[in-house]
Amino acid sequence: MDIKEKLKYLQGNSVSEKSVRKRTNITDINKLLKGENSENEFGSFLKITKKIPLKKKHGRIDLNMSESLSSEILNMIDAGISLPQNFDYNNLIYLDTETTGLAGGTGTVPFLTGVGYFNKDSFCVTQYFMRDFSEEKAVLFELSKIINKKSVIVTYNGKCYDLNVLNSRFTISRLKNPFTEIKHLDLLFPARRLWKKRIGSCSLINIEKNILQFNREDDIPGYMIPSVYFDFVHNGITGGIEKIVTHNVYDIVSLAAINVHLAGIYISPFKYLSDWQDLFSLGRIFENLGKIDNAEECFKKSARVSEAKNGIEESLVKLAYIYKRAGDWGSAERIWKYIINKFPHNLEIHTELAKYYEHVKKDYNLAHKVVDRALNFIYLKSELYGGISFSMQTGELKYRGSRIKRKINNSQLV
Repeated sequence: MDIKEKLKYLQGNSVSEKSVRKRTNITDINKLLKGENSENEFGSFLKITKKIPLKKKHGRIDLNMSESLSSEILNMIDAGISLPQNFDYNNLIYLDTETTGLAGGTGTVPFLTGVGYFNKDSFCVTQYFMRDFSEEKAVLFELSKIINKKSVIVTYNGKCYDLNVLNSRFTISRLKNPFTEIKHLDLLFPARRLWKKRIGSCSLINIEKNILQFNREDDIPGYMIPSVYFDFVHNGITGGIEKIVTHNVYDIVSLAAINVHLAGIYISPFKYLSDWQDLFSLGRIFENLGKIDNAEECFKKSARVSEAKNGIEESLVKLAYIYKRAGDWGSAERIWKYIINKFPHNLEIHTELAKYYEHVKKDYNLAHKVVDRALNFIYLKSELYGGISFSMQTGELKYRGSRIKRKINNSQLV
């Protein structure tokens, strides 16, 4: 949000909320937020529940595809989570917090914690709201009860923020911390691996806009949330509190939508991905997972659909390396030759092809021709564009060329 947008938001809300800014009591805020007063052994708090039908789309994502969240797919989304084969996706719980500060630290309090989970034909969201700081222990204790019923918590940047804040608050409140015994899937990292190459920033808002195609209506900017809450606690001003609650719901449902969408992509990549950069990124993910056949298909598709030269080049380079590691030298050679013809600037591939001719095919003449071709390209570029340095590549290629030349001479002596 730029300066103009911030001013517009502040101006718009300063007028529309004047009429609702007043001192409030517990009954008022419970009614305003459509919540119910809840109690446990540590006190009372406000509990808000919502049910979202799975037939309702979140942006362009069908939440009713949640059954695709098998242990096999979730273990690909995050290889470190190691879920058992019989894992039930209903044991996932999605979590997001709204806090009194954006920097974290022991003084930061999560005044609103929302959790979401799939239940039959609905996605259920439960929110625990502190109407006052004295309600924190009751909220944390109630949160721990629902966390203990699940086996995997799902967040977005929760490793760096939400769970750190909650861990601190459980310690300070001297309550047993439920997060020490539960697996954690932080979707920020899988999202970055797949979409950062194309969209850059993988903030939740940017993922919603570019991937989920979900637009928040009348949302409150995150940087305003702490001040709005302090206004409520210290002055009884309710303006903006409803928007914070809705903001938190958006966050949680978007988490579920991202997870479901990722699962669909891992199952049927070409059904959901069409941009070469996403296909290329998924190819790298499959490659790192050891699913080489899947990676090969992604790199092939990426090269075919790319309208950008660098997309074709990057995809073919990765594809050739797959063939090289598999010992399919004929396929690798074919791609390397294509690359040096179409992309003569790629000195790395010149080197790969020369190494293949020298060490595998033992055709020293061909190897020397490839090295000479690379060096001629460097000399030409240096003449046309003065100041460009290829000193490292030139030295390596000259050394390789000299060694190959000696092998040619030695073979002629035999």
